[in-house]
Amino acid sequence: MRSEDSHVQQTSRNDGDEATAIPRPRLRWLKRLGIGFLVTVLVVIVLGVMAYEFGTMEPPTVQQRAAYAALVRQGKMPPVQFEQGPRIPIPGCKCHSNDPYLAVQHSSVPIRQCSSCHGG
Repeated sequence: MRSEDSHVQQTSRNDGDEATAIPRPRLRWLKRLGIGFLVTVLVVIVLGVMAYEFGTMEPPTVQQRAAYAALVRQGKMPPVQFEQGPRIPIPGCKCHSNDPYLAVQHSSVPIRQCSSCHGG
């Protein structure tokens, strides 16, 4: 009977809430961990949205740009109309075509529009 009384006294010290079994320092640590996790998830989501909205492919190589400029100068291809606004080149995202016009054209397209051609 004595051990039951001590258990009741121990739980009544936690602001009268008998269901509270986690000590307060551990609870604070869990809250901080949870808040840190949520902040991290939100930052990753915001970065993903920014990459999707403002991201573009890496710029074409110097050789591709020179070949593109020659094609436009000769009148074989029309100049590419680049979208205005901020653009963030995404590392590793590049056009693997050998066609310089296609490479320059793809470098001007935001990531959010890739699915219009590559809808898979």
